[in-house]
Amino acid sequence: MCYFGNIDSLSALKEWTKPNHEWMNFGVRHFTMFFPKERVQQGHIYDLYTEERSFMSSMSAPHLSSNRFYPSKIDDKLIGLYRILSMFHPRPFLMIRFPPKGGVALVRAQNDDYIEIVFRFHAEFQLNEPPHNPFWFIPAQFTGSLIVSKDYTRILNFNLYVPSDKKLNVDMEWLNGPRENRNMEVDIGYMPLMTANITAKSRLRRHSHDTEEPIEADNTLQDTVNNIIWTHEIGLDDAFQQLEVKMYPFKQEFEKDSSQPEIKKIAAHFLENYKFPAMMYVYFPNGTIVHKVNANDCMDQGEGFMQNPYTAFLKTGISNAKKMA
Repeated sequence: MCYFGNIDSLSALKEWTKPNHEWMNFGVRHFTMFFPKERVQQGHIYDLYTEERSFMSSMSAPHLSSNRFYPSKIDDKLIGLYRILSMFHPRPFLMIRFPPKGGVALVRAQNDDYIEIVFRFHAEFQLNEPPHNPFWFIPAQFTGSLIVSKDYTRILNFNLYVPSDKKLNVDMEWLNGPRENRNMEVDIGYMPLMTANITAKSRLRRHSHDTEEPIEADNTLQDTVNNIIWTHEIGLDDAFQQLEVKMYPFKQEFEKDSSQPEIKKIAAHFLENYKFPAMMYVYFPNGTIVHKVNANDCMDQGEGFMQNPYTAFLKTGISNAKKMA
């Protein structure tokens, strides 16, 4: 592969100012990957798609190369999800380079007519093409919900979004040369809005050209959704929490492993103090935390991450350690 000097690796990011497609028509078949694989069991978590190995083994396995531009062949069952993400950018990657990979879902609510499915998955985008070097845009997660008839023939509602309730919700990684271990630059940032929503419920296709023209928006759709009375449901926050634990099973693994109780205790202590997206700690060898800060809180100080706030963090940690020694 040939690399050229003096090419701005950030050019595609700067030019990405609007969606790749503002609208697309979808059939029910494009959403089948979200449907439960077996009989509906409320609260039962199932995979949307996954890498064929466990979280722990994938952590130690070689990562997919960052030095590439185009996704591999898409599994037929994932075409619908790929089409949805391609509305944002033409090069989405459903199987990301680093774990946790894939996606999970569960049935949150149901009544005699509908079920509501909530989901979470991880995907990334490659913004550049040759001769530019690769630039990876990695949202923290995609989450959302789908309301479908119990016979899976009609979609009532669908929304997908990147949560924006944190001060940081996107990673960016780019190469300034051919070597991943030497030429990789990274940064984290905030994206206020990235969402795809349904504008009208399912309808029968009347003409062959229906897929080529936008379906008229249904202004009563949200009222219809809000007026649904569920006969069985679990809280939305509880549902998303269950999906998070499924995506990050190490939160359970430490509880199961009793062979190293001291390490288990220290690990549990660090997990209790963890907040997304990243934590920095200063601690004694026995695991006692003398100072900690979350990346979001660090950004609140109005400085670039890993610059002055990081120096202040280290000084405070050292000072605290001296007082506690």
